[in-house]
Amino acid sequence: MLKAKTLRPVLDALAIRHELFNWLDHTLPRTSPCLVLNEVPLGLRLAFADVVIAGDELWGFEIKSDVDSLRRLAQQVRYYRLTFDRIVVVTSNRYAQTVDSHIPEAWGIYCVSPGSLEVVRSAQPNREMNPAWMLDLLRRDELDEISGRYGVSRRRRCHKDALIARLASALTTDECRQATCRAVRARDGWSARQLQTSTFRFNGFPNDRDEATALPTLLSCSPQHQGVAASERVCEGGRYMSSNVLLT
Repeated sequence: MLKAKTLRPVLDALAIRHELFNWLDHTLPRTSPCLVLNEVPLGLRLAFADVVIAGDELWGFEIKSDVDSLRRLAQQVRYYRLTFDRIVVVTSNRYAQTVDSHIPEAWGIYCVSPGSLEVVRSAQPNREMNPAWMLDLLRRDELDEISGRYGVSRRRRCHKDALIARLASALTTDECRQATCRAVRARDGWSARQLQTSTFRFNGFPNDRDEATALPTLLSCSPQHQGVAASERVCEGGRYMSSNVLLT
């Protein structure tokens, strides 16, 4: 008699993101501020970081789901390692044992299963980070504020790239990191963009600053009304909490 095969649930990017945020919600200490951003453009928008955490350091998370391939990872590696202090690939059992050969040794690997997340390898400090690439994550008004705070001279109509170059040459790597993380943490919400395969609409967060600092955390995902395709979901923010990026 033939035994029926047990089908493993397919983990798409939405399911992996949900498990990651749930794990972060229970793992991050509530001692100092950090902010989570979704779908952050890197470089000249040639790549996007799936999840970014700005705390004392800048962390980048790349999600590789069951329905993804690793073909673009080589290009993504270049942008991630120039931008972030620490980098993690969050994937499923499909790639947990093979993704190692596609990424630098310093990168972390997290493996998601339905209802759980395992740290396969902890992220180590990234020694290839370029301060100019990190500063490029910021808006023009944020860069202007940093230049004023550190006394970096600039022309009134200085192009953003020129201003970044001035700041990167005038400040130390630690100062660039601190300035970038401070500017990102001061934002009220998180950035988002519509994905081509599945549309994620991240609702804005209220300007509620009752707590000294806030971490918008994605806790629940619910289907939209019946007029929207099943692949389109709306992801709603959870509570605010204070935390620090001390990931294992």
